[in-house]
Amino acid sequence: MRLFIYNKENTISTSTRGGERTIRINRTNGVSRILADVLKLKDNERVVFANDEDSPKDWYLGKTNDENGFLVRNEKTGVRLISKSLCAKILDSVKIQSNATFLVANKPINDNEIEYFKIIVSSPLKINEKRKSPSKAIKYRIP
Repeated sequence: MRLFIYNKENTISTSTRGGERTIRINRTNGVSRILADVLKLKDNERVVFANDEDSPKDWYLGKTNDENGFLVRNEKTGVRLISKSLCAKILDSVKIQSNATFLVANKPINDNEIEYFKIIVSSPLKINEKRKSPSKAIKYRIP
């Protein structure tokens, strides 16, 4: 396994289900309260994402002290970080157009002193495709 680490330096910007550890990716990003607690994420701490170069559909999330990690913000339901380009890259790798919620593995792997939790993208819990807006065109009948 060869992990490519995504952080602020190399990424250019252009919900919890029944107590499970989840991550919701919707071209912005949110981490469930359960997962945030497991990672011991607090407001203004940092995370990185990693992608296995040997298996491009394998994605990982880990907490870091590196200043180039993505800054997280606490919210009621979990923590949020924003990286539109990274979220798009993850969703594109599994061919999801809009947003999805994925489980996160229970046991971490260690790489360079960081514990990475695998994001299980092979079977999303929920996929929300973009809704088409109802047509705003009004048809007129001329007598």
